[in-house]
Order: sequence, then structure tokens, then C-alpha cells
Amino acid sequence: MIVLTGSVKGGTGKTVLAANLGVERARAGRQVLLVDADADQGNLNDWAALRSESGIDPAVTRVLLKGRDTAQQLVRLAEKFDDIVIDCGGFDSQELRQALVVADIWIIPMKPSQFQIWTLEKLIELRSLAMGFRPTEIEGWLLAARASTHPSHDDRAALETVVRERGLEGFRVLSSVIHERAAYPVAEGMGLGVSELPRPDRGVRNAVDEVTRLYREVFEDAAETAVAPVAA
Repeated sequence: MIVLTGSVKGGTGKTVLAANLGVERARAGRQVLLVDADADQGNLNDWAALRSESGIDPAVTRVLLKGRDTAQQLVRLAEKFDDIVIDCGGFDSQELRQALVVADIWIIPMKPSQFQIWTLEKLIELRSLAMGFRPTEIEGWLLAARASTHPSHDDRAALETVVRERGLEGFRVLSSVIHERAAYPVAEGMGLGVSELPRPDRGVRNAVDEVTRLYREVFEDAAETAVAPVAA
């Protein structure tokens, strides 16, 4: 399965999301490849390098991809791994467009402050372009990410309202929510997923619960589909 975490806004937690999903998939016994397709940052590659240098098990393989042949490279790599998790930069990039052609799942983390019409319009455009090269449909899964932990805030409901009012087709809001928690940057700085943090306190346990719910929603509740062939 090829899972893409990508949008057109930075700072939404795409890299943290990709790292944690990759770790959980590897802990489930899958051969996982993490693809850093963010040429400007390379943060996922740096995180995976730290994990490798620290000798943390399970190991996850990493690679940097960029350029016009990104889709073809992903198709070739998919033959060697059980799962590929891709982190694209927070902008309309060549790599994001290429990944959308071959991805099975497209997760779009969004912060509540970024539910602007122009962002959604760009996502619609990107999906429409990708559909021109795919034999199967791809649905954009909107994820409320870096959400407030304040009990009066319901960022998922706010996102769902925007989607409903816009009448978006080809997009849906995930049930899972990833909140703004200290556990995520702490784990990132150690080359870990939040589920691997030692001596978990309440905040860590809450983060682990979030990632577990998202993992189940993405990998266990979703029907696995074949990788779409790349148009010549």
C-alpha cells in the first residue's frame, strides 16, 4: 500500500504523521519504506537517519525522491516493500502531483486556522489532475491535525462543517484527530514514534491512543487497492 501525507500548506504535521504511521506499520511486522519527497526540508529523512544511527528496532528504510520520475520510482519501489509512506512538502510540488498518481491513500492533515477556501480549491484541482492519469479514484482524507486539546474546541467538527458547506466531492473527514501534544516533538527528537517513548505519562498515552486510532482507521478499516499504473 502506498500512503501519501501531503497538502498545500506547511506546518500541519505531515512529517510527524508519516513517521508515526511508518513506525506503527513496522511494529506490525510489515516491511516499510519511508519516502521523503520534501526537497526543501528533508525532515523525515533526518528523523529516519537518527533512528537508524540509534539502532532502534524495528528498522525502517528511507529514501529521498524528487523530480519528474517520482511516480515511476514509487511503482518500482512498491514491488520491494509491503508499504510505502510518503511525506511531501507543504506546497503544490511536482513530487506531490506525481505521488497522487500512484498513491492508494491520500491523507491531508489540516489545522483549524487553515480551512480557507483557496486551500480546498487547490486540493480539488490537484485531485482532478491526478484523476486524469489514474484508472481508479482516489479520495482525499482530511485529518484534523495539531488540534487544540481544550475541551471547548472541536476541530474535527469545524472541518466537517467546512466540507459539508462546500459540498466537496471526493473528500471526507477522518474520525481520528491528532492534537497538539508535547509527546510528538519529544519522540521526533529521539528518532521514535510516540508509542515507543519510555515511561509514558498521561500526555504520551493520549498521543499513543490518537496514533493507534488513526492507524486502525487508515490500515485496518480501509480496503486495500492495487497501485495505479503510471501513464506514459
